[in-house]
Amino acid sequence: MAQSSWRLGGWLARAAALMILGGEDIALAQPHGVGEDGVAAATTVAVAATPGRDWQRAVALPGWMAVVTDGVAAERKNEPREPAVAADGSVEVSLRDTLRYTLENNLNLRVAGYTPRLSAEDIAARQAIFDPAFTFTLDLLKSTSPSVGVLSGAEVLTRKEYQWNFGYGGLLGPGTRYTVGFANARTVSNSSFNSVNPANDANLSFAVSQPLLRNFGFGVTKAEIRIATTHKQQADEGFRAEVIDTVAQTINAYWGLHESIEARGVAEKGVALAEELLNINRTRVQVGTMAPLDISQAEAQVSDARLRLLTARDLVRDTEDRLRLSVGVSATSRLWDKPIRPVDMPSLDEVKVDVNDAIAEAYRHRPELKQSTLNLDIDAVRLEVAKSQLKPGLNLAASLGTAGVGGPQVLRDGLGGPVIGIIPGGYGDALADAFGFDFRTWHLGLTFDLPLHNTAAEAQHAAAVLSMQRDKDAVENLKLTIAAEVRKAVRNVQTNRERVDLARITREYHEKSLDAERKKFDHGLSTNFEVLTQQNDFITASEQEVVARTLYKRALVELQKASGTLLETYDVAFDAVTP
Repeated sequence: MAQSSWRLGGWLARAAALMILGGEDIALAQPHGVGEDGVAAATTVAVAATPGRDWQRAVALPGWMAVVTDGVAAERKNEPREPAVAADGSVEVSLRDTLRYTLENNLNLRVAGYTPRLSAEDIAARQAIFDPAFTFTLDLLKSTSPSVGVLSGAEVLTRKEYQWNFGYGGLLGPGTRYTVGFANARTVSNSSFNSVNPANDANLSFAVSQPLLRNFGFGVTKAEIRIATTHKQQADEGFRAEVIDTVAQTINAYWGLHESIEARGVAEKGVALAEELLNINRTRVQVGTMAPLDISQAEAQVSDARLRLLTARDLVRDTEDRLRLSVGVSATSRLWDKPIRPVDMPSLDEVKVDVNDAIAEAYRHRPELKQSTLNLDIDAVRLEVAKSQLKPGLNLAASLGTAGVGGPQVLRDGLGGPVIGIIPGGYGDALADAFGFDFRTWHLGLTFDLPLHNTAAEAQHAAAVLSMQRDKDAVENLKLTIAAEVRKAVRNVQTNRERVDLARITREYHEKSLDAERKKFDHGLSTNFEVLTQQNDFITASEQEVVARTLYKRALVELQKASGTLLETYDVAFDAVTP
């Protein structure tokens, strides 16, 4: 089976939409993974099409959406993105087209798509705690001071010092902090007691610290990252819920427009029947077989029927606007100001639903339940951190340092006497000493601390336990709510399906009654009033049948939404990938 995959984004960064244009034989698609472009945190929408459709096309949409489509017939490669205009000036759209336009253009989805992207950026921000840091400092010091004694080495003591230091450090998963330092200094002094002048110092240092009890472990160190990742998953589910609501809204708007067009047809039929009866009455008045008062009744019926038709026409325009709003039609689209005509007919096949299976499906697919369950993952992380804070502190610290000195060594005749020679030397000697580890200093130590009253940590732990229990109860309560919603939705489907049959039977009865009454009227065995009554009953029954069909379709949508299978039913499959 050929497949079509769409990326639908927030951090998702890609967006999804249906790409089958007017396809009929559509089968259920399975979720796809991340595509060849390697976009992380994508949400995939898949549409399965009829076998034999094997070409691919890519469409870049503004800002947040990129669509990659397989599975559309080769003969439709050049198919326009906009629907065609029919001969009567209307725009014919299938439900599948309408859903595709909605997923491409709906601004609510576009806005909702930013939330997962923002959540993904929060993950990156939290991961920054493991980013190593490089430091560099450069200092210059010059001092002049008066002599305080013969041991100062000069009457006016001057000293210049240049320092350039490098550092590198960071944090590792278990909570280990490490630093590497390289410190350098060059000192020039006029003191006669400095035997190395100028003096070059080089110092190399390594240090690590590791918590062994409190704050130990990958779980604690990465706690905020784990929480941010879970928030990202919740954002994905929130975006999925927005897609579900939008798809349901569009489907209901589509069938609502279909209903209003059918209702307009019923109103037009009512006008035709009323005008036909009026013409018959006028003929009978002219030949003297009917009183003029009966014409007034027929004329009033025509006016009432025309008033119903005006209302029905306004309702069509209103429902067209509701569909445009749900789709997100722009002013440049053909759907903006042209009449919209749905081409799909509502299926009235009876749907058998097992309540327990529907509830189980809802538990697996409802995004709000997944969001609520993910709260337990966050609670588990916070409880792990709180347990760590209850432990005493035991920290291991270790360091290793080396030092080197280099520079010209001044030889004097006695202490502070005249210079009698210089032994060459420089910065290279200091480096050789430092990196040769000739002069080493090391340290190894443990630090233990035990709070006598660890009140804050105990309160934090108690709050974490309570939060987890609260969220567990919230999950169970939400399951009860979902189960009640599913049961109600199943009952509504069954009730509205029966209403369709009853409305059809009622309409057929009134249609036959009207036909019989018209025949009696033609033979002078019925009155104008009786015909008008039967005519009104027939029009009312026809309107109720139209409403019953639409209510059944809406009940099915609500059941699919309540059971969490709406997207799968209409071949929209999510596959959110967390980075």
